[in-house]
Amino acid sequence: MQNLISLNNAIASYRTVFIVYFILLSYSELLFSNESVALDDTRSVSVMLPEGWQLIKMMSPPELPAKTINLVNGDYKILITFIGSKDGAPFKMNDDKMVALINKTSMQYVSGSVEGKITIHKIQGDSMRGVYSSFTDKKWVGKQPPPGEFKQVTSCVITVGKSILATVTYLSNDLEGEVFNEGLTILKNLRPQG
Repeated sequence: MQNLISLNNAIASYRTVFIVYFILLSYSELLFSNESVALDDTRSVSVMLPEGWQLIKMMSPPELPAKTINLVNGDYKILITFIGSKDGAPFKMNDDKMVALINKTSMQYVSGSVEGKITIHKIQGDSMRGVYSSFTDKKWVGKQPPPGEFKQVTSCVITVGKSILATVTYLSNDLEGEVFNEGLTILKNLRPQG
């Protein structure tokens, strides 16, 4: 009898977990939209966008396995260029190579920044990893920039899966707020498809 009661409790527990899972799954569909960015006939990248974010696909040469997108939420803009490796071969991109790329691409921001140096931060999700560095423009300290200009820029280099490299420029007016962190979460949730 005790075994029958235990079995009945286990079944009820599994049912509860199953119901909660589908409720959360349905709720996430309301909060996020899933966009797909095709690089070529066999590869694409899944981009999960929280409420308030829009994806704008930019023109890219059709013969290249590369696509540029612009993600926008009010005064926050993320420009991402996805580059697929030739024939889907894995990129040999270790942390040292990504840091070297960030150092090279971010040097343009150092002299005009409050930070005055490149500080590397790691970012990682289930299907991506990378590095980034953020800079605050000296001329906007204590001031509100006009529309189209930004206090901060964050420069990233990431890999999505094994055969997609992405360069990211994230423009914002803060480096700690809820919307800024949503942008980082978008990057962490990038997933290869195909």
